[in-house]
Amino acid sequence: MASLRLNGHLLDLEQGQLRDPHGRLVQLRPQALAVLLELGRRPGELITKRDLDARVWPGVSVTDDSLVQCVVEIRRALHDNRKRVVRTMPRRGYLLIVDAADSKSREARTVEPVA
Repeated sequence: MASLRLNGHLLDLEQGQLRDPHGRLVQLRPQALAVLLELGRRPGELITKRDLDARVWPGVSVTDDSLVQCVVEIRRALHDNRKRVVRTMPRRGYLLIVDAADSKSREARTVEPVA
């Protein structure tokens, strides 16, 4: 899985880039991009705040607000006003929801023919 569709945007996990629906590069602060990439590596899975903190800010003590601000920036970049792409699981963490068409194509790639 090299890329994901998120609300019409394309997240390239290998290159660490987010592109808008027109293919233009979307600029995010390094920490916000790191959070998005962590969520993108495990789409549809709950990623705890603790895990995100450890991966994005290793060995650094940060406030909860640092992560919240990254999520706000990601949602703004993805035009995720209804919070359907980056979902908050209260007191637990976040999960990333890929576009329906993208998840179907991913499933199709993982199904192997029966011999």
